[in-house]
Order: sequence, then structure tokens, then C-alpha cells
Amino acid sequence: MASCTYCGTETRPDSGFCLGCGMALSSDAAASPAGEPDGREAERLFVGRHYDFVRKSWEMAEHRSPKRCWNWYAFLFSFSWLGYRKMYRLAWVVIFAHFFLNLGVDIYTMGEEESQWGAWLVSLGIQMAIALALGFFGMPLYQQHVKRRIADIQAKYGPEQAWAELARQGGTNFWSIFGMLFFWILLAGVVSPLILFFALSLSEAGRRAFPDAAAVPAYSTSPAWSASRERSPRASVTWPLCAQPLKRSTT
Repeated sequence: MASCTYCGTETRPDSGFCLGCGMALSSDAAASPAGEPDGREAERLFVGRHYDFVRKSWEMAEHRSPKRCWNWYAFLFSFSWLGYRKMYRLAWVVIFAHFFLNLGVDIYTMGEEESQWGAWLVSLGIQMAIALALGFFGMPLYQQHVKRRIADIQAKYGPEQAWAELARQGGTNFWSIFGMLFFWILLAGVVSPLILFFALSLSEAGRRAFPDAAAVPAYSTSPAWSASRERSPRASVTWPLCAQPLKRSTT
């Protein structure tokens, strides 16, 4: 196996350009115009390392309806795996879906001690649902991402520059794993408790300012109405704010 002198990536001997960075491996390749990368060669250049494993997963998903293929990395690491594969937009969607769904459950059960276990189970169910969805459909989503990015690069750049852009914009981003985890810890450990604290403060302040707000004034009924309910279509109903009894139809 030949190695690229620029990035050290191992490439096939018959490759004129590095599959890791897109640089020419020989003077002959640099002197001759490079053809536009397409098909498997473009996919291999964009995906980078472990392309054979990725391609095998795609082929397995192609034979199932809907397209699905189990991936443990996507299941276990969720949005961190998406960031590692440079699917940043979907990673942010998953992060904020986690955050707002769990925050909604916490606000709904806020101040109810007997509902804490139920809220914890609902939050766990949300996380498991998202993890299972990524575990089954993560690789097909990545395939769509690769095809879309390759098409965009080929439409924007010329044949020679497309090789380098595929290698630069593709591949993986190891450091995004830590960036995504840090942002999630910031949301779950700092932002969410602050929102819950202010929501609880506002609710308690509202109860102190309007102590009778939760009390619903009930209307009173006369004994005659209760006694004549079954035999009379009309009954006398006395409302709290009315000086005279009102007639209420029961039909």
C-alpha cells in the first residue's frame, strides 16, 4: 500500500490522488488533469476511514423496507455520533429535541413529588426512542447526507478542486464529540435548572399574589331543585353573584 506524503493516508497503488486529502500522489497525476470523482470513488473519498464498513451497512439497508440497518455507535452515542460524522444540523435537532421534551416533562410535573418517578420514566422513554431511531436509521441518514454533499461539491467546484473538497468536507470530526457533549451538559446541568427555578419562582409568586385564583366559585342550588330534578324539567338555581334565583333548563 502506498502512503500519501502530505497526510500519511494509505491508498491503493493505482490511485493517482490521495483518498484522504485529495492531493496528487505522483508528478504524472499532478501534471494530468484529474477527472471528476463520482460513484464509489467519490463516496470513498468523502467517507474516508472505514468506508468498506459503511458501504456494507448501506447495502444491507438497501434490501429492507424501510431502509434500516442497526448501528451500535449511533444508538449509544446519539448526537455525538452525528457530530462525529459531520451531520451537524441533525445533531443540533436531536440535542434540542432531547432538551425541550425533557424540560416540558419537568415543568409539567414541577412541584409534584408523587410524579417525579413518572417524569423520570417519561424522560428515559424519550431518550430511548431517539436512540433506537438513530440506531436503526442512522446509517441510511448518513448515506443521504453523503450523496447530498457529493452532489453539492461536484456542482460547485471543478473536477480538479472537487477531489480536495471532498476530502476536506468529508471524513469525520473527532473533536465534535467533546463539543456536543459539553453543550449537552451545559443545557442539562445549567440552563434547564435555571429555567425550572424561574418557573417555580413565578408560580409561587403567582399563588402568593392571587391566593384564591385556583379556587373556582361554585354555584349553589336550592333544595327544591334537588328534590324536583327528576320530576320537573326546570329547576331553580341560585348563582353567587345574582340577587335573584335564575331558572336553568335541564332539558
